Amino acid sequence: AATIVGGTPPAKIARCQDIFYITGAVLDLSRTACLFIFIAVLLWESIITPSVESEIGMSSKPKA
Repeated sequence: AATIVGGTPPAKIARCQDIFYITGAVLDLSRTACLFIFIAVLLWESIITPSVESEIGMSSKPKA
């Protein structure tokens, strides 16, 4: 009985810590993914889109 009484609260605490850890890891992962997507969009906008537009030759946009 002593091991059950002494071991139950730490197990609950450990389970809560696991939940917090998993939640934090998921949040970190999603934050990293958002940052990666943001950088990819910036690169796409700054590098790929102008080159495609210049290849198409959009005359509606005046060249800066």
